[in-house]
Amino acid sequence: MKKTVKIIVSGDGGVGKTSFLNRLIHINFDNNSKLTKGVNFFSKILKINGHEYNLVMWDFAGQTHFKELLTNFVDGSFAAFILFD
Repeated sequence: MKKTVKIIVSGDGGVGKTSFLNRLIHINFDNNSKLTKGVNFFSKILKINGHEYNLVMWDFAGQTHFKELLTNFVDGSFAAFILFD
C-alpha cells in the first residue's frame, strides 16, 4: 500500500519551481516553460526499504496575487521546498 506524502513547493515567480519539478519528475528541462497560474501538481512514486511512497508536490505560483492560495493549502504537508534566485 502506497503512503501519500504532500510536499509544498514555493518561492517568488520565475525562480524555477516548475523547471525544478519537471527535472526531478520527468528528467527533462523545458526552455519554454511558462509561469504557473494558481497551482500545478507533480507526482513521483518512490520505493524505500520495501515501502512505496507517492510524493505529491504542489507547485504554487509565485506572483503576489496567488500568495493567498498558499496559506489555504499547506495543511497536511510533510515538507516544503522554498526556491529562490
